[in-house]
This record gives sequence, C-alpha cells and structure tokens, in this order.
Amino acid sequence: ASVGDIDDNSGLTTQMNLAKKHGVQYLVIPGDYAYNSASGVQTKVKTVFPSDKTIVAVGNHDSCSNVKSWVGVSTCYYVKSIGNTVDFFVIDGNTGFGCTTAQFDFFKDEIPKSDATYKIVVIHQPFATVKSDHGPNGQFNCFNEIFQNNNVDVVAQAHNHNYQIVKSGKTWYGVFGMGTHDTGSSMYGCDSTTFNNIPVKCITGTNGIEVIDLGLTS
Repeated sequence: ASVGDIDDNSGLTTQMNLAKKHGVQYLVIPGDYAYNSASGVQTKVKTVFPSDKTIVAVGNHDSCSNVKSWVGVSTCYYVKSIGNTVDFFVIDGNTGFGCTTAQFDFFKDEIPKSDATYKIVVIHQPFATVKSDHGPNGQFNCFNEIFQNNNVDVVAQAHNHNYQIVKSGKTWYGVFGMGTHDTGSSMYGCDSTTFNNIPVKCITGTNGIEVIDLGLTS
C-alpha cells in the first residue's frame, strides 16, 4: 500500500489499521511525514510495518538522515528488492535531482538491470500531476523514457494532498498524497483534468490509502 503526506495523528493510526485489514505486506511512503513529529509517525507505522517492510522516499518536509536511519540505506536514492518479485527504485527529489545528475545516471543503469516481476518507482515530487498546489517536477521526459523502455509498472508520488491516477504508456503514475496532514477542504484542489493531454482521475477532500495488489492478473 502507498500513502504520503502523513502526520502523527489518529488518522495515521486509522490508515495503518486499514492496511492491516487488507493484508498489506509492505508500506510505501512517497515522502512528507516529518511535519510535526518524525519519531511519532515512525512509532505508529512500526506498530504494523517494521523498517524492513517500509519503503520511504524523502519529502521536502523530511530530512535525508532520518530516512536513511529509518530504512537502513546509505543514500536517499536507493533500490530495495523483495526477492525477484518487486524492485523499488526510490528517488530523492530534494537533492541532486534532474536529467544530468549522478542520480539520473544511477537509475539509468539500475532500472534496466532489474529482472523483477514488478518495478515500482517512488518519489515525493510528482513527475505527473494535474494542476494543483504543486506542479510537475519538470523531469518527466527523461525519466519516463527509462520507465517505458524498462517496463516500470507504477510510479508512486505525493506532494499534492489529493489522490490521482493516470496511465502514460505502460506505466501507471499515482499521486498518493491522501495522508491526514490535511483533511477535508484543506486538501489540495484538482484544478485540471489532464496531464500531457492524458485524462487523470483526481479525488480531493477524502483521505485513504492506495492498495496495490500484485497478485491480480490485470
């Protein structure tokens, strides 16, 4: 399951219980959890998902050092594998991000090497989003080419506090900013209905989690 823009409140507990109810095995947090208490969020998450079952991308409200200590990585861009089933490619959208960076070269090499059944990219700042409080990160074209050429299944994003889903080529792009840092009318608007002229489903005003069932045949 995936949800970003979470906070240390009762809503997070509700969302973790919802994940448990649906038999979720791994939690993907596409950034922004340290608004008020990073340690409080970690405590609530760890009641359901230990660190080895948690994938975290650094958000603009988070610190890289905290992400590294939480999930046990040496940099805030990394690859996490679940056997040969899933490879998670976690991008740091805060630092050294762009089409001419060492980070880009890392993923340009690592994604084609993957022979996992499923490939999931995780980033906070979205490659693909409708017009909302935050625009696209501006690096769609160069990264999307890698994703398309190497059969990336899902790109889990956040930053806009709403829910979005759009399929571009072979890849589903989701904005999963439905954490309870904001609720109701405080969540971000869906101020357009497309990205790159592709229709996008966008829902705001409702918190939740995105459950991704890799056992389904379609």
